[in-house]
Amino acid sequence: LFEPQSQGALFSKDEDHMAQVIELLGDFPLDVKAGGRYSREIFDSAGQLRYIKTLKPWPLRRVMTEKYLFTESDTRDLCDFLEPMLRVDFRARARAADMLDHPWLDSQDEAEDEECL
Repeated sequence: LFEPQSQGALFSKDEDHMAQVIELLGDFPLDVKAGGRYSREIFDSAGQLRYIKTLKPWPLRRVMTEKYLFTESDTRDLCDFLEPMLRVDFRARARAADMLDHPWLDSQDEAEDEECL
């Protein structure tokens, strides 16, 4: 999902990576931003990225349809599965074990698809 690049003296690869995460998943709480080992290198005291000032939001659902050409239905189903595990705030993030019963993993759907072929 991410291909961070460094722009020499303008910004680091780590800051670009964080910018891409925010563009994809949205902003997250200041206490989470401030709690990282390298937070002071990436964020200022107000929680803004230090060197990247303009973000272009591109939510996961749009990425799946525009970049990867998923159908709206497949996008909805996959994003419903992925988004709880991609929450930036670790306190709200689903664990893989929490997702074991998610309908997207239901092998019954695959069996039905194979029967249609």
